[in-house]
Amino acid sequence: MNKQETQVISVANLKGGVGKTTTAVSISAGLAMQGFRTVLVDLDSHLSASLNFLTPEEISKYPSLIDVLDRKVDFLNAAIPTHIRGLSVVLPGETQQRLERERENSRWEGKWDGKILFDVVEKTKSQGIDYMVIDTPPSVDSLTIGAISASQWILVPVTCEYLPLLGLKRFSQVLVHIRETTGRCPKILGYLMTMVDRRERITWEVENILLKTFGNQVFSTQIRVDTKVKVCPSHRKTIFEFEGEYGRASSDYLNLVKEIIERTGILV
Repeated sequence: MNKQETQVISVANLKGGVGKTTTAVSISAGLAMQGFRTVLVDLDSHLSASLNFLTPEEISKYPSLIDVLDRKVDFLNAAIPTHIRGLSVVLPGETQQRLERERENSRWEGKWDGKILFDVVEKTKSQGIDYMVIDTPPSVDSLTIGAISASQWILVPVTCEYLPLLGLKRFSQVLVHIRETTGRCPKILGYLMTMVDRRERITWEVENILLKTFGNQVFSTQIRVDTKVKVCPSHRKTIFEFEGEYGRASSDYLNLVKEIIERTGILV
């Protein structure tokens, strides 16, 4: 693997239920399976990404992102190896409670967690990780802003529905705000159509709108509806392990990983 700066990808959308966590977990596992050293950062206090690899009991034993923000542990020491070779996960900890306190007092303990996270990610870019994938919550808080600001890329999952499509306009406004307030804003890696069902007319309508609006920023790969996606986390397995590489969603996500590697230009 050629030594180069870590490619940081934030998987983000202000609308919940669009497949953010599934996508973050799947592309992280897929990149690791392709031989890239990958770290998945779980920013959601619901632990949705983390629970794909660890039980609640196991999670309680490890350091979390909160410990990193408090500088109690180095970022890479908080990256817990998973059963997939080359893939580690950083647990969120009690981020929700932390953010509530931050909102009550923006200068709580003289810190702004988003800025600390930004600095941590920037420092980590030169430490031998190929990809960092950040699973962001469907909200705009300091950690989300810090994560997006430190990323080179944003991957935006979109379901084939009307409301998530409307939410993209607000998300674009958030990106403009981040650019204006931090001076940093990543490129759009791609808009990803998820839960695709070609039998539904709305699928074709959403696809046409996305292509007309965003052109080649829309991934050619689409993630088809697959009920196994909902089941595999309870088995602590990725979609690739649960249904094999020739399954519907697993083959789609493998194709997406290939597109990501091509678009980010990382060298093997």
